[in-house]
Amino acid sequence: MKAGSTVTEEARSGFTNRLAAMVAETPVGAFSDAALAAAARAILNFVGTAIGGSTQPSQAILSEAIGVGAESGPSTVLGTRIRTNPLSASYLNAASANVLDFDDTHLPTVAHPIGPVASALLALSQQRPTSGTVLLQSLILGVEVACRLGRSLTPAHYARGWHITATTGVVGAAAGAARAMGLPLEHTSVAMAHAATQACGLVVSLGAMSKSLAVAGAARNGLLSAILAERGFTAPANAIEAPFGFVDLFGANASVDLPRRIDRPGWELESVQLKPYPCAVVINPLVECGRAVAEAVGSDEIATIAAHGPPLLLIRANRPNISSRGEAQLSAQHALAATLLHGQPRLEDFGEAAISDLRLADLRARIGLVADLAHSIDSARLAVTLHNGRVLEWEVGKNVAIGQRMLSPQDLEAKFVTLAVPVIGEERAARIMSDIAGFGAAVDIGAVMEKWNFMEKWN
Repeated sequence: MKAGSTVTEEARSGFTNRLAAMVAETPVGAFSDAALAAAARAILNFVGTAIGGSTQPSQAILSEAIGVGAESGPSTVLGTRIRTNPLSASYLNAASANVLDFDDTHLPTVAHPIGPVASALLALSQQRPTSGTVLLQSLILGVEVACRLGRSLTPAHYARGWHITATTGVVGAAAGAARAMGLPLEHTSVAMAHAATQACGLVVSLGAMSKSLAVAGAARNGLLSAILAERGFTAPANAIEAPFGFVDLFGANASVDLPRRIDRPGWELESVQLKPYPCAVVINPLVECGRAVAEAVGSDEIATIAAHGPPLLLIRANRPNISSRGEAQLSAQHALAATLLHGQPRLEDFGEAAISDLRLADLRARIGLVADLAHSIDSARLAVTLHNGRVLEWEVGKNVAIGQRMLSPQDLEAKFVTLAVPVIGEERAARIMSDIAGFGAAVDIGAVMEKWNFMEKWN
């Protein structure tokens, strides 16, 4: 191992090139029906969250700041009638899909990999004819790259404060775009290297509008990386594993096991969960417990609640006092209080009216968080003390809180409707759901999206 390096020489043996080969050379027949179906579900979830988030004030600010609207282009800003260049569209769509905290999660890394990759691919497909098969396969491969990199950096990377959705997402977006563009191995490797040098994102931004900036940048910069590679813009071919490269800088002496899943069957996308609730993923197990509490007792019967979860729960979500939607989405106390009042947290429970609701504020004040090493990110326990002195307990374990059972096809459609209908209406929402269900057979995704009609302007 070289001085200053965290990567062994064995792991350093051309991993960028190995990843690039997987992206560029995986044959069409290697994609299972299950993986393709998961990709279509991920696209539906992404489009829904992007449409739902498009009306947030942050989106209008971003659009105006980067000059979108002053020019026209082939790519759609989802949820609006704005058409712009692919780079700007990918930027805005990734931001809007992330802003409501209703996107997706890869539990082993706590990353949300779909947004950066899907944003880049959909924007690109409206400029360059792309079949549905190519789009879905490119999404699978882009997510695979992001998640493999994330696994190699976890847990030290996120623990140090890097926003893993953005730092690994930019490389995944570049890989997905490179596959969609049909770039050969050497250009794919360069595209990933360009993306690696643009990786950024700070966890400290969570809870503020700036949370979505790095996610938006990951989509745009990943797409830009593939375009630059295609045009001969050079980069070191070993930027991920080289001394002082991506893993050295972001790995924080983590055990680097980059190649370990290359020969393993299955795809990471199949383990990416689509969020059932619009809040931070570490809060979801508490919500599941809260749903059981709400069925058993009335909120006015509760004196105090001790909410037990992993240490990450306190680090990220201990926010009893909130003043914005972003803070509310990261507040375990607020999400649990909303669950106790309404049976589950709804989109409107994170808006201005809910934030100032005295009933929710009163419930938040009764909830205390407890760090418990017995719990992982997908488990939690509530100890509820009633005014009459009784103590009741509820617990959820691994995969109960945010497993696939939470979003059946019907659940996902209901989620899409909840997000999209208030923005674009029932008829348009139904058409988009139908179109995405048929993506796999589409000859030209851009032509399909051309028929989608959105709202007239920013709200």
